[in-house]
Amino acid sequence: MLVQELLSIFGVLQKRPVIASIFAVKYANLLRMFEAEMDSCKEIFDKQAKVKMNYVVLHKNMPVIAGNLKWSQELRERILSQRNQFRHINHQSLHTKEANLAFQKCDRMLALIDNYDQQIYSSWTESLDAVCQANLNQPFLKWNEESGLYFVNFNPELSAVLREVKYLGLLKGFNITDVALNLYSKRAILDMCVGNWKLITDSYNKLHTCILEVEFPLVEHELKKINKQLRPATETLTWQTEDSWEYIQQTRKQMQDLNSRMQKIKYNVEAIHTIVHDWSHALFFLHNKYDCATLFLDKEEKMTKYYKFIQDGGESIHQLVEDNLHLFCADPQADEWKVYTEYIDRIILDGFYIIIKSFLQYLNECTETLPKSSPQFEVQLVLNGCELSFSPPLDLEKEDNFYDLIEELINDIYKMASKVKRVAKHLGIDNYQQEVYTMSDLAAMHQEIMKKVKRAVDKATKYQTSFDKYSYLWMNDQKEFMRQFLLYGRFPSSEELEVQADCGLPESPPQLEQFREQINIYETLYVQVSAFEDAHTFGWLQVCIKPFKLSLLNIIKRWSWIFKEHLLHRVVDSVNQLLSFITVTEEGIAEKVRDGDYTGLVQIMTHLMAIRDRKSAADDTFESLKETAELLKTCGQQLPEHVYAGLAELPEKWKNLTKIALTIKHEVAPLQSNEVSVIRRKCVQFETHRHIIKQEAEMHSLQETAKLFEVNVPDYKQLKQCHSDIVLLKSVWDMVFFIQTSIDDWTKTQWKQINVEQMDMELRRFAKEMKTLDKEVRVWDVYAGLTSMVKNMLTSLRALTELQNPAVRMRHWQELMNATGVGFIMDADTTLGDLLALQLYRLEEEVKNIVDKAVKEMAIEKVQLQNILMSKYVEYFFVDVCSWQKKLMITDLVISMWMEVQRTWAYLYSIFIGSEDIRNQLSEDAKQFDEIDLNFKDLMAMIVKTKKVIETTNNLGLLEKLEILQRRLTHCEKALAEYLETKRLSFPRFYFVSAMDLLEIISKEGQPKQAECWLHNLEETMRTTVQHEIMEAVAAYEEKPRDQWLFDYPAQVALTGTQIWWTTDVGIAFERLEEGFETALKDYNKKQIAQLNVLINMLLGELTHGDRQKIMTICTIDVHARDVVAKLIAQKATKGQAFAWLSQLRHRWDDHHRQCFINICDAQFQYSYEYLGNMSRCYITLTQSLHLTMSGAPSGPAGTGKTETTKDLGRSLGIMVYVFNCSEQMDYKSIGNIYKGLAQTGVWGCFDEFNRISVEVLSVVAVQVKTIQDAIRNKKKRFYFLGESIELKPSVGIFITLNPGYAGRTELPENLKALFRPCAMVIPDFELICEIMLVAEGFIDARQLARKFISLYALCRELLSKQDHYDWGLRAIKSVLVVAGSLKRGDRNSPEEQVLMHALRNFNLPKIVSNDVPIFLGLIGDLFPSLEVPQKKDFDLEQMVRQSISELHLQPEDNFILKATQLEELLAVRHSVFVIGVAGTGKSQVSEGTLVTSQAKPGGTWTE
Repeated sequence: MLVQELLSIFGVLQKRPVIASIFAVKYANLLRMFEAEMDSCKEIFDKQAKVKMNYVVLHKNMPVIAGNLKWSQELRERILSQRNQFRHINHQSLHTKEANLAFQKCDRMLALIDNYDQQIYSSWTESLDAVCQANLNQPFLKWNEESGLYFVNFNPELSAVLREVKYLGLLKGFNITDVALNLYSKRAILDMCVGNWKLITDSYNKLHTCILEVEFPLVEHELKKINKQLRPATETLTWQTEDSWEYIQQTRKQMQDLNSRMQKIKYNVEAIHTIVHDWSHALFFLHNKYDCATLFLDKEEKMTKYYKFIQDGGESIHQLVEDNLHLFCADPQADEWKVYTEYIDRIILDGFYIIIKSFLQYLNECTETLPKSSPQFEVQLVLNGCELSFSPPLDLEKEDNFYDLIEELINDIYKMASKVKRVAKHLGIDNYQQEVYTMSDLAAMHQEIMKKVKRAVDKATKYQTSFDKYSYLWMNDQKEFMRQFLLYGRFPSSEELEVQADCGLPESPPQLEQFREQINIYETLYVQVSAFEDAHTFGWLQVCIKPFKLSLLNIIKRWSWIFKEHLLHRVVDSVNQLLSFITVTEEGIAEKVRDGDYTGLVQIMTHLMAIRDRKSAADDTFESLKETAELLKTCGQQLPEHVYAGLAELPEKWKNLTKIALTIKHEVAPLQSNEVSVIRRKCVQFETHRHIIKQEAEMHSLQETAKLFEVNVPDYKQLKQCHSDIVLLKSVWDMVFFIQTSIDDWTKTQWKQINVEQMDMELRRFAKEMKTLDKEVRVWDVYAGLTSMVKNMLTSLRALTELQNPAVRMRHWQELMNATGVGFIMDADTTLGDLLALQLYRLEEEVKNIVDKAVKEMAIEKVQLQNILMSKYVEYFFVDVCSWQKKLMITDLVISMWMEVQRTWAYLYSIFIGSEDIRNQLSEDAKQFDEIDLNFKDLMAMIVKTKKVIETTNNLGLLEKLEILQRRLTHCEKALAEYLETKRLSFPRFYFVSAMDLLEIISKEGQPKQAECWLHNLEETMRTTVQHEIMEAVAAYEEKPRDQWLFDYPAQVALTGTQIWWTTDVGIAFERLEEGFETALKDYNKKQIAQLNVLINMLLGELTHGDRQKIMTICTIDVHARDVVAKLIAQKATKGQAFAWLSQLRHRWDDHHRQCFINICDAQFQYSYEYLGNMSRCYITLTQSLHLTMSGAPSGPAGTGKTETTKDLGRSLGIMVYVFNCSEQMDYKSIGNIYKGLAQTGVWGCFDEFNRISVEVLSVVAVQVKTIQDAIRNKKKRFYFLGESIELKPSVGIFITLNPGYAGRTELPENLKALFRPCAMVIPDFELICEIMLVAEGFIDARQLARKFISLYALCRELLSKQDHYDWGLRAIKSVLVVAGSLKRGDRNSPEEQVLMHALRNFNLPKIVSNDVPIFLGLIGDLFPSLEVPQKKDFDLEQMVRQSISELHLQPEDNFILKATQLEELLAVRHSVFVIGVAGTGKSQVSEGTLVTSQAKPGGTWTE
């Protein structure tokens, strides 16, 4: 082939002799090749000829006949192409015999192919006419009687003919018969008919096959109509029927209508199945796939949501069933429809059955006790006061017990069947609950579960009784026990006390050994209880006893402490008293007594008697005190050092004192003898007729002297009785005088100023105090008269209360005067005395009748016009009443419109009249307002001429004029709003300013048109300046020490530079690690600590407020940086790709871009260079939401740092964060305007308590947020928002904070939730915060001190009593640390422990109640052992307090002064302080004394 083609192309070259000679020998080869090709074609032809009768398809996508003919055509073309190649060759070798034979073979081959084509075509055309006619006369459809299905009756032979004609036409050269051509000309119609009948039969067959038994009766009549419609297509109508298309279309439409409705019906039923399935899925989701720990968590809220979900689903099901009713075109009262609704009922009921069964199966599995299975439920054993109980309770008599909770949980699941109304209404049952309850297998499972719960509850209850032996610890009263113990040395039983009630139980104070036994008992008991297990398991139920265990340990410690405390006080007090006694006595007996010095002799004898009284027990006391001190020491309770010293010195001092006393006694013996005789003479001369007070004084003096000199004197009983009677008499007359004086003062009170309630309260108090007098005085006449006076006054006051009714007029007073016979003038000067002269206590009933009459008369005077119109007696007055009603209605409308116009006018007046810029910008509106202003003033001038309201407001046309003015004012207001919108669009930060503030800014600007440009330039300059400062600070960091460098730059720049260099230094450390320096990170950590210590020392010096705040902030960040590096060291991180490092907020400076970037994990942000002033702390959170183009949603309880975290993150990125407090009043427009400002400025917005906004508004807000997020994702420069094209800065961030579970909070819509990445906030680490703040206040050993600090507050929270004003939280910690910092800076040389202890003690003692003070001081002593910090006093302050107290005419009592100074000191560190205490403890006077002191101090600014 290739050779022949080459010859045809280059044949002309054969004329050249050389080339011709070369080719001459090749022609024979060409002939042989040609002949071989013919043989090959013959072989192919013979092979096909053998199978031609089977009509094998030889061409893909071609029918048999056309395919065979196409094959033969291709074979012919192959032969001819070979033969034609020789026509271009003119050589003698082609005219030889061999050549002729080869060409004859080619001709024979062509003849065979022509004959083959004729045979194939003839065999096809022979029966073509018969095939076409026979098949075209067949009906359209065939119906299978057995299956009831229809089939399209279009014979495949016709389809084959159509295909053959189509391809034979493409082959050409064949005369196609007329029958075939006629059939082919109808191919389009036939295709349409076949296709439509195919659709019709498929739809019918599918419907016939899939229809349910309950559905068939509802569509049976329609199926019959369709069968009737299809009958002609199976009998009379054939493929040759003319005008059958309309019939086909009509049939198809009828079939499509039914099929479409049935598809919707099937879809609706499937939707019902889905809804029922979703109920089960929702229950799993509700309880976290039935996690037992969540079953009781917020059960009510969850079940309410679940019931609402089921109710919504039930309503959807009813709607779907209603849709099916219309789709079936059924009669709701027909039996067929009722059967269908029962079928739907079964679907719903089966769904409920599956849900309840699966839940019961799960509970059954949870309550199974299996080997090695973990407990599924837990109850806690808790000690509430004096009651040991479970939480939840196991006692079946108590509310919300565990058994009832399980029962209620199951019933709640059952109850869901009541939330869906019955579909089959004809059954007369409201819902499905009744049938669910009657399902026996569910009831059996329910019963089995509750049996297992009851068994477990019984076991746990029995387990509880094992702790009854410890009940005395919490049942017994510790104070009463201690009182009894100190009396009897033990705690006697109640029976023993009853037996000895008459004669009294003999007292037997406890010895030291008994104290030791009691302390040992409780210490041993503490060890035993500490060994208790934290939880006990009963198969699937676990009892957690840890709360009870901790409470019991706390109680045991308190029992042990009361004995230690008593011994501690006894030792300290005894030692102090003895030492004081010895000192005073030594000084007293050292005085020399001269002859005749009676006073000196008495003093000496007094001291000698005191020594004599103590002498017998002195030695035992010393030994007992030493043993007690040793016992306390063995119990870990240390005594102050001066007590130990006193114990050692006491015996010797006492011995010396007794020796001196003996000597002094001998010296004064003669003087004592003389005084004895004098005393005896005085006893004889003593008489009782003199003044009783003097006699009593003389008697007491005589008795005391006789006792000193050991002389017996008589007992003067008559004198004592006389004294008692005088005291009682004085108390009665004192009360008479006080009550009479009070009533006399009241009688001078003017009638209008009488406070009956206050007087009544005072009289009742008088009566109560009278009852406290001794019973002996109640028979006295003076007491009876006093009682009568108070009683009559109370009765008179009740009458006065009635007379104070505003309905009482002068005529009623006159009537009262006539009844009493007492006359007076009733005016403003009338006093209570004038009214009491009426003796109202005798006329209480008459007064009540007169007042009732006055009230009813007043009711008649106040009858409303509307009530008059409704009266049946109004006919005479009807015209007047209607006129007045119309006038008053117009007056009301005019006044309302008047107020509205005046408010709008006053608002716009200051704007349009006072702002030249607005007048220029809104010239037309300004002119209109000038006209409005003129019209309004003219109208007001006209109105004020008439002083009467009704006449003025009913002036013809006034209301219409006011309405026109309001419409015009509204137009001006709208124009102003549009103008302000242009201002906001030109400078988007104006969106964060209210309209009034924005107007004020514009009106004060000298060149208002340039204000926006100036502000834009200011913003750009600010960013450029901050960027330049940061760049310079980073470059200069290594040029000088950091403690000098940070003073060269503002706080924001210094902090950012510090963080950039921290990232750089850590990166260098990692590089050195990779180079083989194993201590690189540790070395850098040491450098960090050294830098931090330098800053701490700087904080102790003199600094400006700004510099101190800057250094404290850097210290805070340095502590975090130090801890991060320490964590890297602990985790043995060796590369910069360690997650502990990648998860940090890392600042870096890019020299190429000259920008600061912040990286965290895989997110990167560019610093925004917003000037933010001093910065506080920085927390790492919410960055991934920004990286994913989402918004952040921190949620958690109050005080967990949601807003502060967002603000600090913004500060770290140099972005301004605007905080908006959300409320129910916010609508989508106001929020949209804020979003518009955020998007154009690129700043962040933090919306506090976002879920306070109503759900309707939140749904629209979700669309607004998504519009902004989509624009950021698509990297748009501008986008459409609220109907306007605005600029977009991609750094914009939207954050919301949520307080879950609070009143007035709504659930966020799902479309809004999807846009915000949630971030749960928890209570912060107090110890870490305390450590950081201690460092910031200048403490070196911050970690150890922070641990002690937090331990103290934790113990105080547990051990001290529960008081409403106690606060051991973060705010209290912050205040104490501020105090500690000021003390540290005030005394840099004091040990840090001492400074902190001083701050803790002085700051907390004022607020601790007296019963808790010993415990608090004991806790401080335990945490700061062997540390005594003397109480510092501000003598100047105390002196000022004393002066203030004297000015208030109060006594300067020590405790009062202490409280006043404490309050003054607290006010120095707290913005506000409240003073608490029971009545009469001096709260108001202490506050007033402190107030006076504060005002007297230099610079004092306190005001009351």
